Amino acid sequence: MRPKRAVTIAMAATILQLAAHAAGWAYCVAPADVQNRIYISPPFPISAPGAAEPGFDSNLAEHRLEHDTVECARAGSEAAAVIMRQHAIDVNRQWGREVIDVPWRPLR
Repeated sequence: MRPKRAVTIAMAATILQLAAHAAGWAYCVAPADVQNRIYISPPFPISAPGAAEPGFDSNLAEHRLEHDTVECARAGSEAAAVIMRQHAIDVNRQWGREVIDVPWRPLR
């Protein structure tokens, strides 16, 4: 087997492995109705449904940010998650909420 072909096969196998582990993309939100704000994470790849909510909740609690129930919206692709997140930001701003970006990603 030629070295170039072996490298191509190895790269393809790696990409397929990564795709198999990812179950899509998500971003998390946590409203804080009393403060009229919402916390929102950047989009991130997910590997296990339902695993992100507790992590985002814990991160906000560690920073002593009072909030209501955490929800993570899921999408089939990064592009879809980005569009959904922007829509959530726009709607919350229309409602007069302060939108706070939280630089958080779940641990793998």
